[in-house]
Amino acid sequence: MKSKTTSITISPEHLDTIITDIKGLLESNNDFVAFIVLVIGIEFLGSFKDTENFSQERMSEIRFKNGLKYFNKNWYKTNNKLLYADLRCPLIHQYRPGDKFYLTSMQISNASQKDHLNERDGKIILVLECFFEEFEKAVHKLKKDIKNVKVTKREEEYFLIKDIPKKHSGIISEKGVSIIYDGNKSQTDDFTTVSGNTTFNNTETGN
Repeated sequence: MKSKTTSITISPEHLDTIITDIKGLLESNNDFVAFIVLVIGIEFLGSFKDTENFSQERMSEIRFKNGLKYFNKNWYKTNNKLLYADLRCPLIHQYRPGDKFYLTSMQISNASQKDHLNERDGKIILVLECFFEEFEKAVHKLKKDIKNVKVTKREEEYFLIKDIPKKHSGIISEKGVSIIYDGNKSQTDDFTTVSGNTTFNNTETGN
């Protein structure tokens, strides 16, 4: 298998790539996969609040919770443990949400914005579009922090976010993977074609 790198972006700009990919998943009705990319994006967002290398191990929980600190609504901060343990981890490692969440979307399941963060049958409803809007605002807040920091020439290779240095390193963004068959046939896989959708429909709420 051969992989082809199609673009290289500087670290904070990689968040724009994540946002673009989530929008593409929404447009192609892959709302379940969009949730997965979104929780990955939150973890990457939180990586800017520590001084470790982006590839540092055993930082997932810290970074995911730090990413939620950029969210405007306090609910995300007070429920960061639940979101990590019952949303982020099972989505990434098991391709499913945990037992504490219903995942839905306005575009596919006709969910309402009013459903977001409400409870049904002891589970919290997450509406993709509302969750994504919070993430976009969080990214904007991070970029504003970076823009407002005065960086001296000596510190030009670092982002100083609230006095915490983060090395200005490149992130490789792979948009497609070319798979070689029998040495002469190739096929490009696009992750947006992955099947899967959310499991909760607004019509069941009675709202």
